[in-house]
Amino acid sequence: MKLKEKYPWMNWRTVHWIALGCILAGMVLAGIGVLVASLDSHSWRDVVAHFDIISFGDANALAFPDAPEPPMPPSSPTLS
Repeated sequence: MKLKEKYPWMNWRTVHWIALGCILAGMVLAGIGVLVASLDSHSWRDVVAHFDIISFGDANALAFPDAPEPPMPPSSPTLS
């Protein structure tokens, strides 16, 4: 059985269209990768916050809370 009989869709035209589609998809994915890499982000939360994908109404919903201030040591009496 010849290859042309087994796969009638496989001709030069369809192979070239598939190859062009793969090249185009690779270029799109590379472009998305460059855009994401160029973000000044340190975690996935920063990327999500940058694109505002999960907009729950609060812009700081994904931000980490501020650390509490350390307690002040008791003041010692001064020697005079």
